[in-house]
Amino acid sequence: MAKAEPELFSDGKLYSQVRDPRFLGRKVLEEFVKAGAPEDILTLAHPHIGTFRLVSMVEHIRSEIEAAGGEYRFQSRVDGLLLEPGTRHVQGVRLANGEVVESGHVIMR
Repeated sequence: MAKAEPELFSDGKLYSQVRDPRFLGRKVLEEFVKAGAPEDILTLAHPHIGTFRLVSMVEHIRSEIEAAGGEYRFQSRVDGLLLEPGTRHVQGVRLANGEVVESGHVIMR
């Protein structure tokens, strides 16, 4: 059985619905602090950052990802995952418009 990954939900209130033995939820909170959240979210039982602050933090994190070479493709449908032959190693994706995006890392929502 696969281990459940922590899922953070927010409307400004931050909470997790699963136990997190790898402390990935903590990592998310630390990244939020780097992006402008108040440090007390690291110690409060029920941290809250507010919706408006959350929006600016997500924008900051997005710009950091883009500065590191990451790319966002909105309104794009993935029609195929490109794998290294004979392995499960991702090499990219094929989009519905026929474009191929090569990458060793792909995150889809």
